[in-house]
Amino acid sequence: GCEELVMLGDQKQLPPTTFCHKARTLGLHESLFERLVRLGLPHTMLRVQYRMHPGLAVFPSQAFYSSLLSDGLKPEDRPCPKGYAWPDKATPLCFEGVGESGEQLEEVVGTSRRNRREATR
Repeated sequence: GCEELVMLGDQKQLPPTTFCHKARTLGLHESLFERLVRLGLPHTMLRVQYRMHPGLAVFPSQAFYSSLLSDGLKPEDRPCPKGYAWPDKATPLCFEGVGESGEQLEEVVGTSRRNRREATR
């Protein structure tokens, strides 16, 4: 049998999507990592993130990780992409209105969807 097992994952990420009532009653709406942490198995949290601009990382750190995440990069390591009038050059974040033109869905492949008209505005 297995003497040691190392698993890597993040129980704070999106949980399984469960549409079936029976699956929910069997606990399948909870990820394996959530279950193992809840049961008290030893675990370690990686506390340094390198994936995103530090200005964007503030929200998930506070909302999901009890402000325990720190940034392995400086803001200047993740400059704003050029070609867009960013409202705040210090943080590459903005909300862009797409208007009320109505959705014009061009293609559906499996669960993927594309709306070229809105994407090229």
